[in-house]
Amino acid sequence: MGLIFYLSSRPIRFPLHPLLSNTFHFVEYAILTFLLLIAFKNTTNLQSTLLCAWAMSISIAYGILDEIHQIFVPTRTFSLWDVATDSLTALIVAFLARELLRREIPKIQCGKIGVSSLNSAVKGRKKVKVIGMTGGIATGKSTAAKLLAQRGAKVIDADRISREVMMPKSEVWEKIIAHFGRGILLEDESIDRRKLGKIVFSDPQELEVLNRITHPTIIKVIEGRLEELKRAQEGQVIVLDCPLLIEAQLLPLVDEVVVVATKEETQIKRLKEKGLSAEEARARMRAQIPREERIKFADHIVENDGTLDELREKVEKLWEAIKADQKS
Repeated sequence: MGLIFYLSSRPIRFPLHPLLSNTFHFVEYAILTFLLLIAFKNTTNLQSTLLCAWAMSISIAYGILDEIHQIFVPTRTFSLWDVATDSLTALIVAFLARELLRREIPKIQCGKIGVSSLNSAVKGRKKVKVIGMTGGIATGKSTAAKLLAQRGAKVIDADRISREVMMPKSEVWEKIIAHFGRGILLEDESIDRRKLGKIVFSDPQELEVLNRITHPTIIKVIEGRLEELKRAQEGQVIVLDCPLLIEAQLLPLVDEVVVVATKEETQIKRLKEKGLSAEEARARMRAQIPREERIKFADHIVENDGTLDELREKVEKLWEAIKADQKS
């Protein structure tokens, strides 16, 4: 950026049409803004929006500084018009770049396949739809995911993956025991998840430590299984059942977000039925983002305060909407 600033501030020693000069500036700010967004492409939609504004602000600030600098360059003067046009370009490019970066580009080794294979692979990729299924604890999101599986969806269960990576003697298991001690182990040396839960859900700092230990490995496994399923079949729906889809910044992995939501009293009632006290239930609920915040990311909302039959009907409508959108 410093080199661009230096070159743009040099006196122009040959005739140059103003339109061409402005075009050079447009390209300059476009490249700057696009590079800023590429640096942060693996973020959530909300973060991408904030970074979009941040990148645009930097471009605008750079434009203002550039124009102020022109005061000290012979034959050139400060121009609010240049600042305005450059800022508008930064805004347009920022939002275009954000939309482009949200689209997944297939990783294909072009040197090993022909053009027809390349086109076929890209076409096949577009037919696969990844749905992020999320919701607060005890909202019934896993039940909804299973109902989608009955209709043909392939489900990746993040909770099951978290249990797999925490198996005895695994690298993640070793790190957890190193921090929390062997007091959280059962007789077979597996981790007592309820005992560990009492620790982390009563202390935000301990929860953060646990997330730092487990999330990188869980995310790596999720990404690997997504790629396997995408390569395996055309026209399928993949459901990523993940309670921390938003918090773990996994939104870039999915095409749409389904939020399963319930009232707070419903969550507490269900958790008490599983053996937790009301205090433990509230502690776990507080550790997750609020329902209102989660819904902001939703493409579909499934309210689940009723019976299983009612949920089944809602999931059927959701499935029909997903398949209709996939065909369009």
